[in-house]
Amino acid sequence: MGEALVRLTGAPGPDPELVSGIISEEKGEAMLKRIEEQYTSSVDDVRRRMADDS
Repeated sequence: MGEALVRLTGAPGPDPELVSGIISEEKGEAMLKRIEEQYTSSVDDVRRRMADDS
């Protein structure tokens, strides 16, 4: 999501030095896993919808 916002707004991405240590590495890994699961779920949903319209 963050990457998409950076692309849409043209704003620079966050400086890793400024945001390091805000959350634990474990929490970050859990968040990334959840984002990937949601992305995969969304992509699969769109593909199913497109297949149903054929």
